[in-house]
Amino acid sequence: MTNTETFANPWEDPVIDAVFTAPSGVTNALGGFYFGTNTWKLRFAPREAGSWTRTLSFNDGSGVFNTDGSFTCSNSRNIGFLRRNPTNV
Repeated sequence: MTNTETFANPWEDPVIDAVFTAPSGVTNALGGFYFGTNTWKLRFAPREAGSWTRTLSFNDGSGVFNTDGSFTCSNSRNIGFLRRNPTNV
C-alpha cells in the first residue's frame, strides 16, 4: 500500500487492518507495518489450499480506504518459505 501523505509517525499514525478468510471459513486478522518511504506492507502465509478472500482497511486519519479481493492458494512440493542461508554459520 502506498500513501504520499506525510505522517508525524508513519509507524503508528496509519492503521492497517486485514482479514483473510480461508476456504474452510477460518479467519485470520492481522495488521500492516511501515516498510519505507510512502509504503506500508503486511505479510501473510496461507495454511490451506483453495480460494481465499481478503478485506483491507487503511485509515490514515483523514479517511479510510477499504478494498477486498480474492486469490487461490495451491499446494506445493516446497517445504517452506523460510530457508537458512548456508553462509550464516
